[in-house]
Amino acid sequence: MRLEDRHGRSPIVMCGADGYSIRRASQIFFVKPHALACCRCLRPGRRCASIGMPTICRRLRVPVRAELQAVGQKIVSYFDEQKSQPPFTVYQYAPEQEWNVRHDLRQLNRWLQLPNQNINCASISLAQLFWSALDDSGFLEELIAQERGASSTTALNEIFESVGEILRHSPTLPDRVIAAVDQYQHSRTAVFLYQAGVLYPAYRTSTLLDDLQGRLLRPVTLLYPGRLIGDYGLSFLGKSEPAYGYRAAIVTREQVL
Repeated sequence: MRLEDRHGRSPIVMCGADGYSIRRASQIFFVKPHALACCRCLRPGRRCASIGMPTICRRLRVPVRAELQAVGQKIVSYFDEQKSQPPFTVYQYAPEQEWNVRHDLRQLNRWLQLPNQNINCASISLAQLFWSALDDSGFLEELIAQERGASSTTALNEIFESVGEILRHSPTLPDRVIAAVDQYQHSRTAVFLYQAGVLYPAYRTSTLLDDLQGRLLRPVTLLYPGRLIGDYGLSFLGKSEPAYGYRAAIVTREQVL
């Protein structure tokens, strides 16, 4: 893991002991995120003069993927039927499908915003929250220096543990997610967490979802780059040992529509 300052130098990226270097890491997960990269929901669509509908309607020429529409239907049902427990979903996909998934989520976002659904989408970049936590800790430059001097797997693992401790220190990563969601005042707001790959291997996504359960009373969908092992095992980025016991529905991105 090379903890280079992202402002003018290489972006910080988490990596494993297998040499998955910060400097060589794909920009898919780890560059400073653009606002609302996977779902855009704060800017209302322009009205069409002929039918009075937002232009988002005209952009839905490509149908929403079946598995994602099922996720959307659960979100709509939660609000329409005023259910007590919001649905938590892990949307699992192969890491190399990242950009396709961003497109999928834009399509779902547009579908959810249609008048008959009326769902607002809060797209929260976990990478952005990750960087904020490291910046706020005051240890960023020290971690950079330690990473530059690391010469063994043991030394790298100690850095990973230090980063994990920062994310578990108040305000924790779940605290930061909740604070970000609180900025959305729309009563029918669904949460989408993306750029999760930056957390590997310092922080487990299962820990994040467990902490959000009961605290965040909104539908939550985690975009999960990894592999499904069996029916319930999830391997983060296809690198970690499979984790079981996620308290969330696992939805797999199919290869074809």
